Amino acid sequence: MRYGDVVAVDDLDVTVADGEIVSVLGPSGSGKSTLLRAIAGLEPPTSGRVLRDGADLAVLPPHRRDLGLMFQDHALFPHRDVLGNVAFGLRMRGGSRRDAERDARDMLERVGLGGYDRRSITQLSGGEQQRVALARALAPAPALLMLDEPLGALDRQLREQLVTELGALCRSLGQSVLFVTHDHDEAFGIGDRVAILHDGRVEQIGDPGEVWGAPATAFVAAFLGWNVVDASDSALEEQVGHRGVVAVRPDALSLSPTGPLDGVVVTRTFRRDHWLVRVELGGPTGAAVTAVDLAVGDPQPPTVGARVCVRVDRDGVVALPGAARAPEA
Repeated sequence: MRYGDVVAVDDLDVTVADGEIVSVLGPSGSGKSTLLRAIAGLEPPTSGRVLRDGADLAVLPPHRRDLGLMFQDHALFPHRDVLGNVAFGLRMRGGSRRDAERDARDMLERVGLGGYDRRSITQLSGGEQQRVALARALAPAPALLMLDEPLGALDRQLREQLVTELGALCRSLGQSVLFVTHDHDEAFGIGDRVAILHDGRVEQIGDPGEVWGAPATAFVAAFLGWNVVDASDSALEEQVGHRGVVAVRPDALSLSPTGPLDGVVVTRTFRRDHWLVRVELGGPTGAAVTAVDLAVGDPQPPTVGARVCVRVDRDGVVALPGAARAPEA
């Protein structure tokens, strides 16, 4: 997908299996929404194909591709009641009004909105509107449901609740889903597989445990919150067991009364169940300063400016491309 000189999606190849939920995770501008628009036929790709069961969808207009697309802003019809919104897609497929309303009511029950049939859209909360939009997208049983940042406008507690409910509902229906988000918790919480998108390319794709536990590139590691450090010429090499660029999980670093690495606390940020403490490592070895983030469970972590010692758990270290195992001492 090219816009003038800008390549928004480049050499991307992703398959969604029947009944599978694939999360597409990436920062703003990585090409996530553009990808969905190309699949839906809202914008033609500069090159490449969109295939369903081996058949190229390029010959079909968007409304005949058997795809569902749901946006963050719901795009509900304010002049239709809840039932009318959910039944809309069913009626567009040629079903009778009676059958469409029956199936729409069934889907409203599934999303927890039984009895909301005749309510006005304007009477609903943000979370309820989100459920109506989801019911409308699911009711026609599309071959693929595409969700573009569907929970972004909701508060965190409601997002966490709906991610769990959405995953359970789609799996119970056997619904194939492409779930686009910039939120790590959403992507890993709902996806059978997670694809990390960067500059229009898939940097890594795999099951959530694999992607989180073994980032394949420096970008993926940094985007997921790992420390990316160069252990080529510093005391870190001995501690991490590799020479070159490595990724280190924040919880693989710990403060210690005495330790092989020392540094200064430069920031600390409260993260609900822990503190994220940034330490600039340096010390008497003369190594270049390296900043690392540590997950600290102590309710009273060291203050900014305090000198600390740091230990490394090698189980939380991943060698990135180009790194080599350090020679034994």
